Amino acid sequence: MEEKLANELSVRYAPYAAWEAQLDLEAIAETEPFIWWRSPKEGSTVARNGAVHPLASYHIALEPGHIGGGWAELEGRQFRIADEDFWVREGELVLEVAQRVKVALINLGAQVSLVRESHHPVNPKTFEDYWENAASDLSAPNEPSLSVQLAHAHAVRDRAMRMA
Repeated sequence: MEEKLANELSVRYAPYAAWEAQLDLEAIAETEPFIWWRSPKEGSTVARNGAVHPLASYHIALEPGHIGGGWAELEGRQFRIADEDFWVREGELVLEVAQRVKVALINLGAQVSLVRESHHPVNPKTFEDYWENAASDLSAPNEPSLSVQLAHAHAVRDRAMRMA
């Protein structure tokens, strides 16, 4: 166990870090893992209002994906069949599905949390807040042509948007 963990740390997880000074592998190997989940067999069935709720002992978090609204256009996560049709936005669609699933899970006794409950970003920052960091990761082009400069600017913008 100890050798396997040391190999995984050295090769896969932290190949360039000096983790040996920070971790006592012998102590870790002797520790029982903390199990934060329950199997379905271990979950209890609790009667509430005369009904059996098989999910009564579970707290389930639903993460309804991408945000909708105006952000859907920026992220390219919307479509419509014809110009007169309504926009179908991925973020709004997955939020609607998550809200319906939440009701069904609550009816089965689960405590349910949605990671987001609106079409607004969870992160209070916008991509502009990450612009400098995104730009520092990408080398500025040496070629003065407009197309190369625009491609670089778009790459920085796209990276900043993914960071937001």
